[in-house]
Amino acid sequence: MYYCLKRMGESCREHVGNNFSPVPSEYANEFLVLRNEMMRLYLRSLDSASASQIRNDAAVLQSSLSDYRKRIIHDIQTCQLNIEAMTVFLSIVQESQELLSALRHLMRGEGKIGE
Repeated sequence: MYYCLKRMGESCREHVGNNFSPVPSEYANEFLVLRNEMMRLYLRSLDSASASQIRNDAAVLQSSLSDYRKRIIHDIQTCQLNIEAMTVFLSIVQESQELLSALRHLMRGEGKIGE
């Protein structure tokens, strides 16, 4: 999880440091909804919520991020988008998927310990 967050932060810091253009707001706003769902899921994992339910919810959210990532790739190929900004943004979406994968693995381990 740390590695995913570090990769996100480094690419964002470099993007901002080079004064590249921001991601179009429609993409950022849609990602914020997914990010907020991820945050709620991580917060739920701190409580006594069912590990299997969190794993299932994380899988659904991973699928949503995968669909979103495919749409971004399609838009990069077909629309006039800033390639630098969208490449950084695409990496953030992919690392978000990896964060959810790490959460699922963690919950699987917790479920085995709890047995």
